Amino acid sequence: MASQVFVVPNSGGNALLACLLLVPAALVVILAVVFWPRPLRIQVTPQELKVSGSVYGRTFARGDLELEDARVVDLGRERALVPARRSNGVALANYQVGWFRLKNGQRALCFLTARDKVLYLPTKNSFVLLLSVSEPDQLLAALGT
Repeated sequence: MASQVFVVPNSGGNALLACLLLVPAALVVILAVVFWPRPLRIQVTPQELKVSGSVYGRTFARGDLELEDARVVDLGRERALVPARRSNGVALANYQVGWFRLKNGQRALCFLTARDKVLYLPTKNSFVLLLSVSEPDQLLAALGT
């Protein structure tokens, strides 16, 4: 007698497996799009300070900034202002963006790419801003005018 082959109906398991594999891949892509480090931009207008280029970016009314207590810091020297605990943000080697607790316990919204030229900027909203900029003195001067 000759050999015969019979086809078994597909149970749909391949489609379920494909969906189970696509969900984590799609999640990775979505997270990469949202949290991938992008160039940060800081803009000063007569009414506001705007930080963009991140999901954590936002606009601050100049009246909400405590400019009299703002200063340029080097986080290598002022260890109390170093972000110690991330509560909602991204922390990579040279990129810390989001909400952190500083070593001194203050709540901070950080936009850090370098630690030697950082503008420490308290707000009237119970947190401080830490902004890495190439010329923090000029940013502080622009905010003061």
